[in-house]
Amino acid sequence: MGRKRVVINPESGKRLSQLLSDHNIQQKELASALNYTPQQVSRIITGKDRLTEDFARRVVEFFSPDRPVDMDSCGQEELRKYYDSIFLKRLDLSG
Repeated sequence: MGRKRVVINPESGKRLSQLLSDHNIQQKELASALNYTPQQVSRIITGKDRLTEDFARRVVEFFSPDRPVDMDSCGQEELRKYYDSIFLKRLDLSG
């Protein structure tokens, strides 16, 4: 039996790259702050690895410390909304 293919959304990496650029933050700085390796962050940005729930939660908490995410009560859809709201707010695309 083969492994289930993981679908990677390249938009996640593009948004993360834009967010880092907007805040003048280097990938290695974010990696250190989130307790990931710079290579892991790079692979997410370039679309070689998918954005995990854990990584998304840490990004949300890094850029919006006033909005901590409780993973016990936060489903994947709610986490996606948090994550997207960070990008929309930072890119001034939200209403």
